[in-house]
Amino acid sequence: MSHRTVIWAMVILASGVSASAQTEAPEREGGFGRIFSSYKAPDLPPLGAPRKDTLEARVQDGKLNLSAADVVQLALENNADIQVERFTPYYNLWSIEKSRGVLNPSISFSTTQNKSTTPATSVLQGVDPLKETISDYSVTGRKPFVFGLDLEGTFTESRVRSNSPFYTFNPSFSSGFDISLTQHLLRDFGSISRGRFLRISRLNHDISEQDFAVRVADILRSVLDTYWELVYLQQDVTVKEDGLKLAQVVLDQNKAQLDAGTLAQLDVTQAEAEVAARDESLVAARYAKRITEDQLKNLLSSNQDPGLIVAEILPTSQLSGPVRGAVDLAQAIQRALDQAPEVRRSTLDLETKRIDVDFTRNQLKPSLDLIGRYSQDGLGGIRVVRDYTNGIFNAPIVGTVPGGLDDSISRMLRARYKGYLGAVNFSIVIGNDEARASNAQARIALAQAEERLRSTKQSIALQVRDAAERIERDRARIASAEVTVRFNEQRLSGEQEKATQGESTTRFVLETQRDLQEARSRLARARSDAIKSQIAFDRAVGDLLTTQGVKVQEQLPLR
Repeated sequence: MSHRTVIWAMVILASGVSASAQTEAPEREGGFGRIFSSYKAPDLPPLGAPRKDTLEARVQDGKLNLSAADVVQLALENNADIQVERFTPYYNLWSIEKSRGVLNPSISFSTTQNKSTTPATSVLQGVDPLKETISDYSVTGRKPFVFGLDLEGTFTESRVRSNSPFYTFNPSFSSGFDISLTQHLLRDFGSISRGRFLRISRLNHDISEQDFAVRVADILRSVLDTYWELVYLQQDVTVKEDGLKLAQVVLDQNKAQLDAGTLAQLDVTQAEAEVAARDESLVAARYAKRITEDQLKNLLSSNQDPGLIVAEILPTSQLSGPVRGAVDLAQAIQRALDQAPEVRRSTLDLETKRIDVDFTRNQLKPSLDLIGRYSQDGLGGIRVVRDYTNGIFNAPIVGTVPGGLDDSISRMLRARYKGYLGAVNFSIVIGNDEARASNAQARIALAQAEERLRSTKQSIALQVRDAAERIERDRARIASAEVTVRFNEQRLSGEQEKATQGESTTRFVLETQRDLQEARSRLARARSDAIKSQIAFDRAVGDLLTTQGVKVQEQLPLR
């Protein structure tokens, strides 16, 4: 082994530095700048910085004209809960970087300076007192590898100056380099031990992205449900306003007939009671609309108090029945089981449990390590030539041979003085209770995760089936309500015509108006519920984000 061996060992250690530093987290500087940047806090996007509320910017003349697509976009931009969920994937992204630390190489440097004056304890020391100045330097590089190999290289340098006459080199320089390899053959062998940290961190990051998708889908469903509830309430207010106007017309007609002496006071009183009842119903509908507006503002705004946004929300999307065709239930359930984020999350979690089982199975094994070591040494310095003709004590110096550190290193690299070491270490833990218990727990957790996945799939299948049945139910409700509205419109027209001819009473006219108002409200409710059922179906199948044009990866960056 020559100086090339030393050079290649250093290259291997250096390559470990660059190889282990690759990461999915934000990139650092290259070259030497990378080394120094490793000891500074990483650059992060602004965390917790105030965000501009884009909802308030949409207010025009005290009105907020919003479509269903608008509320989805505003929720993605402003919703506080969505912003909270964005932190977790980003946090776990740095966990991936953190897990790489297991394989990070390290370089250590040490130096000691020792100057001493000691009494001679032996005549062979040649002088009393003995004075020595020793300077030691060492540089050690270590690099663990994922498959269970540890590589370590050490360079040492020692300088000794002494007043003892028995030193051939004074001062002397001793150089040494050794490289050692330790390969784990049983426990910690392979990538399962050191590689599991990175694998689990990546899986946890993927899990957090699925959790984010679940949370965003749930929030968007809540936003859309609230929006369509507001659309219904707006239409319901309009229906009740129209009903109040019709009742007021009947009241005015009855008063005129009472003044003319052609109608009894009871009919006027009945009309007044109906106006009061409809007015009360209108007040309740307007109150429900205001409350729903506040709820929607809370979902769409980043302000601490969205209620301070003094503006009336005017939905621009209109109620209509489901526009999609009949649901293929079997295909929908299979699609949900293939792509729903809840299923993906449980599948990823199951994979982490399998990794734990493999790791704990590896830890059941005894420890068997194969160790190899190679070293090279060199010596140099100023060579002192003495005349030992008259004995070894107080021998006079007859000359010196120049030398120094470069001689020592040169001789080390020429590999004239070298050594080899081979060793095998074997150890077992009597009882091995901790490893056996950890393996049992990992297998139990794996079985639990498998059952959790089955439970998740059952729940999703039930949700898809329930949403599909609700869609069909709401289709029937819409059809029935449309027929009822048409019938009551014709009935009211007939009763009003009969009333003008004196063939009907105030009671029948008011009852027909009330029936028409209720039928129109039921139709609006059925249409609103049908849209909500379609949203619930998309959420259960895992299509809600897609149908709303939302791409999860584009929503992950912090805002």
